[in-house]
This record gives sequence, C-alpha cells and structure tokens, in this order.
Amino acid sequence: MANAPQWQDPHKPSASPEAPDLRLLAAGAIRQASRLDMPIREDIDDPPIHGIVALGTGAGSCVGWLLSGGEPTMRADLLQLLEACAEAGAPRLGIHTDGLVLTSDRVVAQLRDAGLQRVRIALHSPRLDAHDWLVDIPGAGKRVLRAIKTCAAAGLEVEVEACVTRPTSTHLSELVEILARLRVDSLHLRRTTGRGRAMEDMIAISPRLGLAQPSLEAAVREAMRWGITPRLHRFPTCAAAGVMQSISPVGSERWLAIDTPEWQALLNDFADPAPERGCPECPGEPHCAGAPSDYVARFGRLELDSQSVRDIGTNTPTPEEVEWVRKPLSNTPPNPPPRQGRTPGTRVSFIHAQLKRPLHGDPMAGMESSNAAPAIGIAFQGPSRVPNPITGDPGPTEHENSRAVRVRMVRASQEGAEVLRIASAGSLAHPEAAELLRDATRLAIPRVEIAGEASGIMDIQDVALRRLRRRIARFDVALYGPDAPRHDAYLEREGAFEAALAAIDRLKSFARLQAGTYAIVHDAESVSDYAKAWESGSLPGTPAFRLASSGDSLDVLADAARALGEGAAQDALARVLPVCLLERREDVDPSPSWDALHGDSPTQAPHSGSDPVGLFLACPAAEGCERAERCPGLAEGWTSERMGPLAGQLED
Repeated sequence: MANAPQWQDPHKPSASPEAPDLRLLAAGAIRQASRLDMPIREDIDDPPIHGIVALGTGAGSCVGWLLSGGEPTMRADLLQLLEACAEAGAPRLGIHTDGLVLTSDRVVAQLRDAGLQRVRIALHSPRLDAHDWLVDIPGAGKRVLRAIKTCAAAGLEVEVEACVTRPTSTHLSELVEILARLRVDSLHLRRTTGRGRAMEDMIAISPRLGLAQPSLEAAVREAMRWGITPRLHRFPTCAAAGVMQSISPVGSERWLAIDTPEWQALLNDFADPAPERGCPECPGEPHCAGAPSDYVARFGRLELDSQSVRDIGTNTPTPEEVEWVRKPLSNTPPNPPPRQGRTPGTRVSFIHAQLKRPLHGDPMAGMESSNAAPAIGIAFQGPSRVPNPITGDPGPTEHENSRAVRVRMVRASQEGAEVLRIASAGSLAHPEAAELLRDATRLAIPRVEIAGEASGIMDIQDVALRRLRRRIARFDVALYGPDAPRHDAYLEREGAFEAALAAIDRLKSFARLQAGTYAIVHDAESVSDYAKAWESGSLPGTPAFRLASSGDSLDVLADAARALGEGAAQDALARVLPVCLLERREDVDPSPSWDALHGDSPTQAPHSGSDPVGLFLACPAAEGCERAERCPGLAEGWTSERMGPLAGQLED
C-alpha cells in the first residue's frame, strides 16, 4: 500500500494450506483460566523440548513456528526451547503469549538473542477494563500495551490476536487505531468458539455473525489503510463477505502436539469446530470451511441461510414497486405476503439495504421467491415407533422440545402453502401431541392433515380430540401388515395393530373427523390380503397404498394388481405404478410425488417412511411419452426388468 508505514514488510510470507503457520503446543501451564475459549483450564506437564522440535522439523513446508499453549513464558526452560528450535532452522520462530512478562527490555532481549523472531500477543479489546474482564486478570491490559511497545522497540515482529466477542466487536476499529500507533505488524481476529469457559456463557460471549459483520469489515479495511495485515480466523466467509480476502484459508494454521494421550486429547480441542453446510454462496474450501457447528448448534442457521440476500436494495425499484409506493396505506397494516422459500435477512447490512426499497408490508421485498408449494410438512421429532428397514437408525432418543416445534410451525405457516401435513412415525406419540395439533389448527393454513403410526392417538384425551374435530381435515393411519401378526411383527410391538384399529374407531366417533388407512408395502405378497381385508370391512376406509422406500419388483407388484381384478384395490395400486406397467382408468389420478407436493421450503420436515405420499423418480423416458402426465414416476427403491434400460437406473 502506498500509505503503509515503514515498519510494514510487504514481502512477509503468507500462510496457506500448502505452507501453513505451525501452531506447536509447547506449554501446559496457564496463568489464569480466562472467560474465553482456552481448552486448557488446569496446569499440565510441559512437553519436552526434543518432542516439540521433532514436531516442527517433521511437519514439512511451513511459513513459521508459533509456540503456543498454555502460556509459553511460564516454561522455566523457555530460553533453551527457543535455542533448540532456532538451531533446528525454525522459520519465523515466535510465541503466542498473554504478554504479561514481556514488559522488560532485558527479558525481551534475552528471548530475542535466544532465537525469538516474533510474538503474537493477546489483546482482546481497546477498552482495557473489558480485556481485563475477559482474561480475568486485573491490570492485564496496561501491561499488554507496554509489552507490545517493548517488543516492537526490540525489533521483533509483533502480531496481536483478539478474540472477537459480542460486547467488544463494536470497538474493533478503535483497536486497530491503537495498534497502528504501537507499530504492530498484523492483527489476527479470531471467532470465539463454544468451548472452555466461553461455552458456559456462549450467548453473552459469542458474537452474532450478522451483527458483527459491519464491525469486522470496517476493522479489516481500517487495518489495511494503516498497513497492518488483517487475518480473520474461524469465521465463515459470509461473516465478512466484503473483505473475504482477509479470511484465513482453511488449513493455513496447523496445530501439532506430542504423541501422548493427554496432549492428543487437547489437540482435538484446539482444532477448528467441525464444519456444516455453508451459506447459499459458500465458496467452499480452502476459502471457507462452512458453517461452524458450535455456532449453528447454539444460534441456528438463519444468519447463514439469509446470506444470499446481502446485496438486496442495490437495484432500481421496478415500476410495480414505484406504483405500490403511491398507494395510500389503510388504517390496518397489510399482512406480509408469503415467504415462498425466501429466508428473511437478519444481517445489519441487509437492513441497511432494505431501507432503500419501498417495502409496504413486505420485509423481504426484492428477494427472489419461488412458487408456493401445495403443501408443507412438519414433524414432531422424537423416538420413532417404526424400525427403519434401510439404516436401522432409531432416530432421536428424546422428544423434541415443544417450543422448537411451535417455532417451526409458525415459520411453515408463513410460506404460503394451502395444506399443512404432519406425517411421520413418531409425531402422534409426542407427549404434547394434543397441544401441538391444536396449535397447528390455529395457523394461517386452510387445511391440516395428519398421517402416520397412530397408536399414540390412544394416549390423547377425549376432550383434546373434540377440540380438533372441526379443524383437522383428515387423519390417516399407517398399516404395516394386513393383520395383527404381520403388523405387530414389523413394528416389533405386540398389540400395535389392535391399537391402530382402535385409534380409527375413536377418531370416527367424533363428528366431522374423517379417518382412513393406508398400507405400506415392500413387496407383492401382502397385496391380495390387504384387498380382501378392505373388501370384507376388517380394515376401515378405502384401499390406499404407499410403496416403501426399500421395495422389491414393480413388475411383480403390477402382476399382483392385475390378479386382483377391477376394483378399488387395483385402482389404489395403479395410482403408484407406472402407466406402462399397469393401465389406469381415466378417472383415477396418479399419486403425487412427495417432492412435487412439498417443494423445497427451508422449513420442510424430512420425508418419512411412514408418510402416505411416497418418493418417485422422474422416468427418463417421460420426454415424448404420451402418458407421462398420467404417470406418478418410478417409486424410489424399487426395480423393474420390463422397463429395459430403466431397471439399472432404479437400482442405482
């Protein structure tokens, strides 16, 4: 930079995944357990000098060694450690320290003469009382400032590392100005993670990405203006998208520890939190690791998923928007339009941009929306009452907090769907199912449908069911076998079949509560027995089939359907089979695909194997097929030899 101070070295090597900055865990002692996310909370034995040197020399290409810990200056043999590292050829040998013992010219000179080339000193806030509170050491801030001056005067490369916290993030630009006067070379801003003491006060300590973004970007630009090299660590790129070039690439810092159980366990704690799916614009590695799992677990994904709307408001308003501005507002504010797949922006930058647009009741004006799906699915998460035949995964071991369910239902009601579907293997067994179902009927969704394993209905009191009788459009009960032995064997629970039929009778006893059954089939063997049971009246309702996610041959199933002869059962099977395998009467509509029915709303519950609506793959031969519009597609997980080349694609 043209205005960079003379002490700034433009040729200083930059860490990268190919040549990282090595962080060698070299000290087990701590001066004080801070309120931040330091994994070491009690003193442990220091690793030996030869072990630390071996770590560095065996690590391959790197841009520097940074002795970390713990507090390296608390090692009695620190001078000997530095000398050994220097003799081994350590590049840019440094220590990461609290700086409290580096206020003496004599001490710093000794360390420099032993081979020390740089220091990375922790200073978390320009407001020294805030720094003292975070490290839990009174007077620490003043001593750190003296240490920075002393090290810079001694000719050492001085780096400052600041944990960005919620209360101090707005003072980052102020911190940069102070560091510029102190002749600091680089500033490392690190996201405070959910570990150590910070985990106990995550909400108070951790910065919210959307709120901290303007402060982060302003601090980075200010640092570059002063010639200070800024680096952001453990932030996803969308946390500072305007200065993403300053975000440290994934793998540019490499943590190493000696090979002992104690130190290897600590090494896992020092490593970056496991990443999750990033924002819609995530560039991926090495630029971004994705969403930090510790952050998502505590604060959710809303700030990340709304990143794609950060540039809203920069476009010229459309003629329709201009005309809308001219319309007078009524005394009653208009209801916001449906979200239709749009994720509301929660970032400060988004709010600033929206102020440039005419909103008139739509807080997400200008955002691209999708067509509202006909239905939206919600599940009350909890232990499934149906074994999973594919993975054997029993799912959640505890029932979801009812507040979390209500939050998702409210968000679902804002998507603009006409139908709310609650269909899963455990929703009706939730201990607060009755209250949650009643709340579902209070949403701004015209129709509510319930389906799934229904034995939990027997635990709902009559008074609760009466409240639902005029509000629930339909209850459908899943059958996993045409009779008690097969149904109970599949569910591995005696009496489940009897409970399901009792639930149907109980639901029908309440006026206006429609109820029916549907069979989930894995093969053709039970089809005729289901048909006979419905025909004889031992199974209530009209025939309906759902092809399980793990099935057998569509060809054999089609043969079994033809063997039934014309009737309601054959029509029900024809709805879920390709037209080329089983002809369908003109007045029988194909079964909808779950994906087509529900769309891709971010609030959508995952598909359940107990949902009466199954998953269908698009037929590759649909283009040019005259009957494609009347075909449901190819049931996922099933095979067919009669469809020639399609059989292999189904198996894949």
